[in-house]
Amino acid sequence: MLKLLGYMALVYGSGIIAELFFRRLTRNWRILPPADPDNMQLRETIQLLVQRLTTQVVAVLIFVGVSRAVGLAILPEDILPIVAIVGLYLIGFPRFMLSIGFFCLPQ
Repeated sequence: MLKLLGYMALVYGSGIIAELFFRRLTRNWRILPPADPDNMQLRETIQLLVQRLTTQVVAVLIFVGVSRAVGLAILPEDILPIVAIVGLYLIGFPRFMLSIGFFCLPQ
């Protein structure tokens, strides 16, 4: 059990590091809102929301992709299905739905 937790920490830790690196790279790519946010046009609002959604969804996809690649590279065959299920259904899917929720909520 301790071996399984160690592998999971290594696999998901690498995914978190890759996601944080992506977020740091894209930190300055955001469209700046106008000085008066109460006076935004519909086009500006949609641009901000879509940009926020895409950066969050891509960050989750990078986390899942890097975690999967590292998992396939280092995990033994008997542990791989357990870690894949935990990663996809207990970490990846909820984080994806959370990014969709952040898209729907005001900032």
